[in-house]
Amino acid sequence: MSPLPPGEIFQGSLFLKKESFILKANNFQLPKRGLSVLFGPSGSGKTTFLRSLSGLEKDVEGHFNFGEGLNNSQNHSIPLHKRNIGYVFQGGGLFPHLNVHENLKFGLKRSKEKSHFSYDFIIRWFKLEKLLKRKTETLSGGEKQKVAIARTLLQAPNVLFMDEPLTGLDRESKLEVMKLIGELKEVFQGPIFMVTHSFEELKRLADFVFYMEKGAIKYLGSLLEAMNDFKGPLIEKMGGGEVGSVLEGVVKNHLKEDALTAVDIGGVNIICPQINQELGQKVRILIEANQVALMEAKPERATFLNALKVKITEVKTLNQTSVLVGLKLLGGSSSWPLYSRVTLKSFNFLRLSCGQVWIATIKATSL
Repeated sequence: MSPLPPGEIFQGSLFLKKESFILKANNFQLPKRGLSVLFGPSGSGKTTFLRSLSGLEKDVEGHFNFGEGLNNSQNHSIPLHKRNIGYVFQGGGLFPHLNVHENLKFGLKRSKEKSHFSYDFIIRWFKLEKLLKRKTETLSGGEKQKVAIARTLLQAPNVLFMDEPLTGLDRESKLEVMKLIGELKEVFQGPIFMVTHSFEELKRLADFVFYMEKGAIKYLGSLLEAMNDFKGPLIEKMGGGEVGSVLEGVVKNHLKEDALTAVDIGGVNIICPQINQELGQKVRILIEANQVALMEAKPERATFLNALKVKITEVKTLNQTSVLVGLKLLGGSSSWPLYSRVTLKSFNFLRLSCGQVWIATIKATSL
């Protein structure tokens, strides 16, 4: 991880032995800003580390605190909300004997100081107007998670923990809650730490990535660093159809008649399906590696709308039949890499190698 200025990080070391599992997080650094994703295989210690950071695990050894203005996470005798810590549990953790309005008011009453967001603002932002009188048992999974996050924000936390907030949601609900979390990280004044197993959630939401295995932090870095690290765990673990690119840019133009949007990626335009964002808004585009084809030259007539000049920077054999090709966009200033997955037969036939310049083609409908 590229060093952050001392004023922008939390530091600590934590050790926990829990039956046969050992958490050993030595001399770690956490960003004081943005959304950090804890990622790794099941049983790697992501939730245990999150609970240890928040102070929910009691037998943790070592030291860690959230610095000036944020109370020590290891003071177990003081409830989370009195330490300005917000925690969204798996499944939401709503009170079944209270309706939505009462659950939200409970969060507001527990706030130690004035909330960063007013009750009325939260209701409008999360579109909860029609849910206020409903019992929580009647809510869908997505609705429960929206209420749980809203209730936590009303507690006025300075740091926010979310333990797999999108697990178990249907596709439509997942996208809705993911959009809310994306908006939240842009306006929340403190750090957000989130556990997930999903590559999609990581690529859409993360500013920083913590990769864990067997109770230890194996990798820390920004998402940009992780996506550029061809030998790092993020690229290494993205197998099958999950191999893909993240490109970050701003909305440049809406082609309303064609239901398309042009996104400026560091001076290079990419056409994608219409995005419901204002001009100049920062957005991320996810591109599956198997949707990126390489051509020697841009054809005059074709069905794809994106033909981008690229240079091969890395190659990696994925299996006996396919190769992952790392590409750099030319003609702009973007540092975000693009990936193409090609068959070994095509790789050998075209004699692809680092330094070559090609045209990367992407269908707008694949974005």
